Amino acid sequence: MSYIPKDAVTQKVGSNKGVTSINEQYNLVQKDEYPVLGDLVLIETQEVSNVANVQFTNLKGGAIRDYNTLFLTFVNVEGANDNVDLEMRVHVDGEEQSGASDYSRARRLREGGSGAHQDKDPDLHQLKISGELGNATGECLNGYIYIFNHANSFETNFVYSFAQQMYNDVHQNGYAIGGYEHRKVIDGFRLYFGSGNLSGKFSLYGVQYS
Repeated sequence: MSYIPKDAVTQKVGSNKGVTSINEQYNLVQKDEYPVLGDLVLIETQEVSNVANVQFTNLKGGAIRDYNTLFLTFVNVEGANDNVDLEMRVHVDGEEQSGASDYSRARRLREGGSGAHQDKDPDLHQLKISGELGNATGECLNGYIYIFNHANSFETNFVYSFAQQMYNDVHQNGYAIGGYEHRKVIDGFRLYFGSGNLSGKFSLYGVQYS
Protein backbone atom coordinates (compact mmCIF):
# COMPACT_ATOMS: atom_id res chain seq x y z
CA MET A 1 0.00 0.00 0.00
CA SER A 2 1.39 3.41 -0.93
CA TYR A 3 0.22 7.01 -1.09
CA ILE A 4 0.32 10.00 -3.40
CA PRO A 5 2.17 12.88 -1.72
CA LYS A 6 1.14 16.51 -1.97
CA ASP A 7 4.30 17.53 -3.83
CA ALA A 8 6.20 15.80 -6.62
CA VAL A 9 7.08 12.15 -6.14
CA THR A 10 10.58 11.83 -4.67
CA GLN A 11 10.71 8.08 -4.08
CA LYS A 12 13.79 6.43 -5.57
CA VAL A 13 14.52 2.91 -6.75
CA GLY A 14 15.33 0.76 -3.74
CA SER A 15 13.58 3.15 -1.35
CA ASN A 16 10.61 2.06 0.80
CA LYS A 17 9.46 5.59 1.48
CA GLY A 18 5.67 5.69 1.81
CA VAL A 19 5.26 1.91 1.57
CA THR A 20 3.74 -0.15 4.39
CA SER A 21 6.06 -3.01 5.26
CA ILE A 22 4.90 -6.62 5.62
CA ASN A 23 5.39 -6.44 9.40
CA GLU A 24 3.41 -3.19 9.58
CA GLN A 25 0.58 -4.72 7.54
CA TYR A 26 0.58 -7.80 9.80
CA ASN A 27 0.37 -5.64 12.93
CA LEU A 28 -2.54 -3.65 11.45
CA VAL A 29 -4.37 -6.87 10.56
CA GLN A 30 -3.84 -8.18 14.10
CA LYS A 31 -5.43 -4.99 15.46
CA ASP A 32 -8.25 -5.20 12.89
CA GLU A 33 -7.15 -1.89 11.38
CA TYR A 34 -6.14 -3.10 7.91
CA PRO A 35 -8.88 -3.59 5.30
CA VAL A 36 -8.98 -7.10 3.86
CA LEU A 37 -10.83 -8.29 0.77
CA GLY A 38 -14.26 -9.55 1.78
CA ASP A 39 -14.31 -7.99 5.25
CA LEU A 40 -17.72 -7.00 6.57
CA VAL A 41 -17.82 -3.36 7.66
CA LEU A 42 -20.73 -2.51 9.95
CA ILE A 43 -22.79 0.39 8.61
CA GLU A 44 -25.70 0.36 11.04
CA THR A 45 -27.55 -1.85 13.54
CA GLN A 46 -31.20 -1.32 14.44
CA GLU A 47 -32.76 -3.23 17.32
CA VAL A 48 -36.47 -2.45 17.25
CA SER A 49 -39.56 -3.40 19.21
CA ASN A 50 -43.13 -3.28 17.91
CA VAL A 51 -42.52 -0.89 15.01
CA ALA A 52 -44.23 -0.68 11.63
CA ASN A 53 -41.04 -1.14 9.59
CA VAL A 54 -37.25 -0.89 9.50
CA GLN A 55 -35.60 1.50 7.03
CA PHE A 56 -31.97 1.84 6.00
CA THR A 57 -31.20 5.12 4.21
CA ASN A 58 -27.43 5.22 4.74
CA LEU A 59 -25.90 2.49 2.56
CA LYS A 60 -22.34 3.80 2.69
CA GLY A 61 -21.52 4.49 6.33
CA GLY A 62 -18.12 6.16 6.67
CA ALA A 63 -16.67 4.57 3.54
CA ILE A 64 -14.96 6.75 0.92
CA ARG A 65 -16.76 5.04 -1.95
CA ASP A 66 -19.98 3.08 -2.33
CA TYR A 67 -19.96 -0.64 -1.66
CA ASN A 68 -20.85 -2.89 -4.58
CA THR A 69 -22.33 -5.47 -2.20
CA LEU A 70 -24.28 -5.11 1.03
CA PHE A 71 -24.97 -7.82 3.62
CA LEU A 72 -27.92 -7.63 6.02
CA THR A 73 -28.61 -9.94 8.96
CA PHE A 74 -31.90 -10.21 10.85
CA VAL A 75 -32.14 -12.02 14.18
CA ASN A 76 -35.10 -13.00 16.37
CA VAL A 77 -37.60 -11.12 14.23
CA GLU A 78 -41.13 -11.48 15.58
CA GLY A 79 -44.46 -10.27 14.26
CA ALA A 80 -47.49 -8.93 16.08
CA ASN A 81 -49.84 -10.77 13.69
CA ASP A 82 -50.04 -14.42 12.69
CA ASN A 83 -49.07 -15.84 9.27
CA VAL A 84 -47.25 -12.75 7.94
CA ASP A 85 -44.69 -12.24 5.17
CA LEU A 86 -41.48 -10.25 5.57
CA GLU A 87 -41.32 -7.94 2.55
CA MET A 88 -38.87 -5.42 1.10
CA ARG A 89 -38.93 -2.37 -1.16
CA VAL A 90 -36.06 -0.18 -2.34
CA HIS A 91 -35.71 3.61 -2.44
CA VAL A 92 -34.55 5.68 -5.43
CA ASP A 93 -33.90 9.40 -4.84
CA GLY A 94 -35.39 8.85 -1.39
CA GLU A 95 -38.70 7.59 -2.78
CA GLU A 96 -39.98 4.07 -2.18
CA GLN A 97 -40.52 2.07 -5.37
CA SER A 98 -43.89 0.32 -5.34
CA GLY A 99 -45.01 -0.05 -8.95
CA ALA A 100 -47.13 -3.10 -9.77
CA SER A 101 -44.34 -4.72 -11.83
CA ASP A 102 -41.22 -3.23 -10.27
CA TYR A 103 -39.85 -6.46 -8.80
CA SER A 104 -39.33 -10.12 -9.71
CA ARG A 105 -38.59 -13.11 -7.51
CA ALA A 106 -38.07 -16.88 -7.36
CA ARG A 107 -38.18 -18.79 -4.06
CA ARG A 108 -37.75 -22.33 -2.78
CA LEU A 109 -39.15 -23.32 0.61
CA ARG A 110 -38.39 -26.46 2.60
CA GLU A 111 -40.59 -27.52 5.49
CA GLY A 112 -39.89 -30.15 8.10
CA GLY A 113 -42.07 -33.21 7.55
CA SER A 114 -43.73 -31.98 4.35
CA GLY A 115 -41.03 -31.77 1.69
CA ALA A 116 -40.46 -28.65 -0.38
CA HIS A 117 -42.18 -26.34 -2.83
CA GLN A 118 -41.25 -23.32 -4.93
CA ASP A 119 -42.80 -20.30 -6.58
CA LYS A 120 -41.81 -17.46 -8.90
CA ASP A 121 -43.31 -14.21 -10.15
CA PRO A 122 -41.87 -11.66 -12.63
CA ASP A 123 -44.34 -8.88 -11.77
CA LEU A 124 -44.43 -7.85 -8.12
CA HIS A 125 -44.85 -4.61 -6.19
CA GLN A 126 -42.42 -5.82 -3.49
CA LEU A 127 -39.90 -8.58 -2.75
CA LYS A 128 -41.01 -11.33 -0.38
CA ILE A 129 -38.08 -12.31 1.84
CA SER A 130 -39.96 -14.87 3.94
CA GLY A 131 -43.55 -16.00 4.35
CA GLU A 132 -45.98 -17.41 6.88
CA LEU A 133 -44.29 -16.35 10.10
CA GLY A 134 -46.43 -17.19 13.12
CA ASN A 135 -46.76 -15.18 16.31
CA ALA A 136 -46.96 -17.96 18.90
CA THR A 137 -44.33 -18.25 21.63
CA GLY A 138 -40.97 -19.24 20.16
CA GLU A 139 -41.92 -18.46 16.55
CA CYS A 140 -39.37 -16.06 15.10
CA LEU A 141 -37.42 -15.38 11.93
CA ASN A 142 -33.64 -15.40 11.36
CA GLY A 143 -31.62 -14.98 8.18
CA TYR A 144 -29.53 -12.83 5.90
CA ILE A 145 -29.75 -10.89 2.64
CA TYR A 146 -27.09 -10.04 0.06
CA ILE A 147 -27.78 -6.93 -2.05
CA PHE A 148 -25.77 -6.48 -5.26
CA ASN A 149 -25.37 -3.55 -7.70
CA HIS A 150 -27.43 -1.05 -5.71
CA ALA A 151 -24.90 1.75 -6.33
CA ASN A 152 -24.72 1.30 -10.12
CA SER A 153 -27.06 2.92 -12.62
CA PHE A 154 -28.61 0.96 -15.49
CA GLU A 155 -28.27 -2.31 -13.60
CA THR A 156 -30.53 -4.98 -12.18
CA ASN A 157 -30.27 -4.97 -8.41
CA PHE A 158 -30.08 -8.59 -7.29
CA VAL A 159 -31.11 -9.72 -3.84
CA TYR A 160 -30.21 -13.16 -2.49
CA SER A 161 -31.73 -14.18 0.83
CA PHE A 162 -31.91 -17.09 3.24
CA ALA A 163 -34.40 -17.26 6.09
CA GLN A 164 -35.21 -19.82 8.80
CA GLN A 165 -38.31 -19.74 10.96
CA MET A 166 -40.93 -21.67 12.93
CA TYR A 167 -44.57 -21.83 11.85
CA ASN A 168 -47.14 -24.03 13.61
CA ASP A 169 -44.26 -25.87 15.35
CA VAL A 170 -42.69 -26.72 11.96
CA HIS A 171 -39.21 -25.63 10.94
CA GLN A 172 -39.09 -23.81 7.60
CA ASN A 173 -36.15 -22.51 5.60
CA GLY A 174 -36.28 -20.65 2.34
CA TYR A 175 -33.86 -19.46 -0.33
CA ALA A 176 -34.89 -16.64 -2.64
CA ILE A 177 -33.47 -14.43 -5.36
CA GLY A 178 -35.08 -11.22 -6.50
CA GLY A 179 -34.47 -8.26 -8.72
CA TYR A 180 -35.30 -4.62 -9.25
CA GLU A 181 -34.23 -3.10 -12.57
CA HIS A 182 -33.17 0.51 -12.05
CA ARG A 183 -31.74 3.42 -14.02
CA LYS A 184 -30.69 5.36 -10.95
CA VAL A 185 -28.75 4.51 -7.82
CA ILE A 186 -30.70 2.75 -5.06
CA ASP A 187 -30.18 4.82 -1.91
CA GLY A 188 -32.21 2.93 0.69
CA PHE A 189 -34.66 0.15 1.43
CA ARG A 190 -37.44 -0.76 3.82
CA LEU A 191 -38.39 -4.07 5.49
CA TYR A 192 -41.87 -4.68 6.86
CA PHE A 193 -44.52 -7.35 7.45
CA GLY A 194 -47.57 -7.60 5.21
CA SER A 195 -49.62 -6.66 8.28
CA GLY A 196 -48.88 -5.69 11.86
CA ASN A 197 -45.74 -4.49 13.60
CA LEU A 198 -42.38 -6.22 13.98
CA SER A 199 -39.57 -6.59 16.50
CA GLY A 200 -36.00 -7.82 16.10
CA LYS A 201 -32.38 -6.94 15.39
CA PHE A 202 -31.20 -5.85 11.92
CA SER A 203 -27.53 -5.20 11.04
CA LEU A 204 -26.34 -3.81 7.70
CA TYR A 205 -22.74 -4.32 6.51
CA GLY A 206 -20.73 -3.28 3.49
CA VAL A 207 -18.55 -5.97 1.88
CA GLN A 208 -15.01 -4.58 1.61
CA TYR A 209 -13.64 -4.28 -1.95
CA SER A 210 -16.59 -6.23 -3.36
